[in-house]
Amino acid sequence: MAMMEDCSSEELEALEGGVLKEVNSVSQPLRWAKRLTVALIAVGSLCAVGYLGVRQSGTMERMYDDAVTELFTMPKGAGVNLGGWLVLEDWFFSGSSGSFVMSQKQGQGQCLPPRLSHADEPWPSEGVLAHHLNATKGQEETLKIFEEHRKYFMTDFDLDQIAQNGISTIRLPLTWAAFADALAPLDGIYSSYDPERESTLVPDPFYHDKVSLVTIPRELLAKFLRKAAEKDLKVIFDLHSFPGGSQDGTYNSIWPNKPVFWREHSKLNASSHVLLSTVGRWVVQGLISWVEQLDEKAKQGVQGLTLMNEPAHTNAWSHFAQEEDVLAWLATTAEDFRNSKLPKEGVKLYVNIIETAFSQFEHSAVPWFDKTFTKKEKETWAVADVHWYVAWSNGYCDGRTVEGGGFNCASPLSEVQGKLRSCAVGASQRLRRLFGPTAQVAVTEFSAGTFHMARYACHNSDLLRTFVAEEVNAFRSDQIQPFFWTWKMPFGPNFEAGQETRPGSDRGGKAEAMSVACGERIDPVGPAVSESGECETKGVVVPFWESEIIGFGLAFLGHEVLLTDIGEEQAAATQGNIAQNQATLNAVGGRAQYGHLDWRTLPERSRYGRFDMVLGSDVIWHESLVEPFLQAVAWATSGPGAEEVILSHKARDQESIDLFHKMLGPLGLRLAKEVPSEEVLGEHGHPDVKLYHLQRATTTPGAK
Repeated sequence: MAMMEDCSSEELEALEGGVLKEVNSVSQPLRWAKRLTVALIAVGSLCAVGYLGVRQSGTMERMYDDAVTELFTMPKGAGVNLGGWLVLEDWFFSGSSGSFVMSQKQGQGQCLPPRLSHADEPWPSEGVLAHHLNATKGQEETLKIFEEHRKYFMTDFDLDQIAQNGISTIRLPLTWAAFADALAPLDGIYSSYDPERESTLVPDPFYHDKVSLVTIPRELLAKFLRKAAEKDLKVIFDLHSFPGGSQDGTYNSIWPNKPVFWREHSKLNASSHVLLSTVGRWVVQGLISWVEQLDEKAKQGVQGLTLMNEPAHTNAWSHFAQEEDVLAWLATTAEDFRNSKLPKEGVKLYVNIIETAFSQFEHSAVPWFDKTFTKKEKETWAVADVHWYVAWSNGYCDGRTVEGGGFNCASPLSEVQGKLRSCAVGASQRLRRLFGPTAQVAVTEFSAGTFHMARYACHNSDLLRTFVAEEVNAFRSDQIQPFFWTWKMPFGPNFEAGQETRPGSDRGGKAEAMSVACGERIDPVGPAVSESGECETKGVVVPFWESEIIGFGLAFLGHEVLLTDIGEEQAAATQGNIAQNQATLNAVGGRAQYGHLDWRTLPERSRYGRFDMVLGSDVIWHESLVEPFLQAVAWATSGPGAEEVILSHKARDQESIDLFHKMLGPLGLRLAKEVPSEEVLGEHGHPDVKLYHLQRATTTPGAK
């Protein structure tokens, strides 16, 4: 790799995004480049923008909002939710603009990576998103968007980390579309596909002209069970949404439409006029029957079922259901479970009841649970399942950076810890008192989120770590099984600190190359976060993608650089940063310009002229991106051409690496050299990161 051999070790560090520290430390200009392109930023970056401060002196330093690194370690027997995978909530995908934990008046969804990097309008719920995509992009593209999200959001690497993090049980939220074939009596559309292997688009039986869902192939669920069982993990299947909406929240698949599950009939066609609560029972029976028929290896991964998540949430003040109807439905579906094979096979029923559904929870839902299940059932397979969050506690246990909370985020930790302990212990002891000393009790959702408005919530890692420890200790002391919400939230950075339990270091996905933005939008000169948690403008801001960092560094060294990306916000941020740094660039004789480059719709190559070098850092982080990325590399080396292509890439899965090598030849590229980063960077390298030197092949692809 002759061109790389001409570089000093300092220059190599300037090329490697993960170890870039001081641009001014480079002792001499790069000898081998006068026109550079730092191109081919990963598609999907809009939803994962972070920031890197660039001081006018040229020093670059990362600014994190109390970076949560290996924040939470759960005790053995604890659980975690896999939110955002098979049930979508808009705020999980709100990018840097996310404001509310549970959206208020309008949706916050901005993307669904990796295929949908930027939605043309904010989406409010999964069903509304799928319906809109179908109307604007067609069914084929809609299915691809959902299938690619489901393929890459949860990986074997995640399962390994879950097991290594001390977690033994996974709660897996599902939409009713996993068992959409149970609705076949309503219309033939629900039986027109293979529910075990195919994804298709199905309408909500009430909001059929507004809401659709992409079905979840059940073989995907069975494979997940088998993989979980191999790692000694157990899974709880949680039916999180129902036809017509059975609770009020963005996770119900129909929001902002009114939840009508408890009172309305299906409206799909004139011949199908069935109570939605009956249709919902068909879904439950489909789940129970499917679990009964699982192969032995898959069934080893099943811990239990939740037949409805948060039934009639917010009904206590919204009044869209009769409380007795809610409890009657829960009793009927519990009877379906009781009469199945599952209790005798050791599968548990997690009976989720939420206080926000009842005007007097302690005098209605709690006595109902006590009467519906026998003492033996409550000690063996019937679990009282509740959720506990402080973010909405209105001045009692919530923590804020502004006045009005139960505690202030800036208060000394020694003072805050007492408050946190009091709240957690009080909640735990109350639950044990309500359900009795011998009943099984679980809190299947709790988090470290201290306030429902992200801007004013606490983000200090020590405080949040202490909070989780106090919650877990309190629940475990009362023999209550805790489940953290949620495992990861890579495309909702404003909420990660309080809602994600995944270890913060080396998370293995492109979205993790970001810090938390303070404001609700991306500004060319953006806000940083002070130690007090307040927003302040500090220095000049550039997008935190590694390749763009390299580009600015090389421009500061006097070179001509083309920075490429997609998305209006990326363009505004990058162009704003170029303008802010123009005086420095002029002084050193460097030049930086921005160009829109969509890998899937490449422009005419001749307009850019010849490049001396094409650089990319950590841009192929999903198997789905390998082909379009390499096509873009081939495009860059075509026409006027490019002397060299240098990439740094972390190996996250063997499939991506194999495909990378396989596609080089057919695209007219050859791998001149492959160098472990540790070999050239020493202690700054990483065993999974390599540098790749590509060149245009001298022979035409396919020539003999």
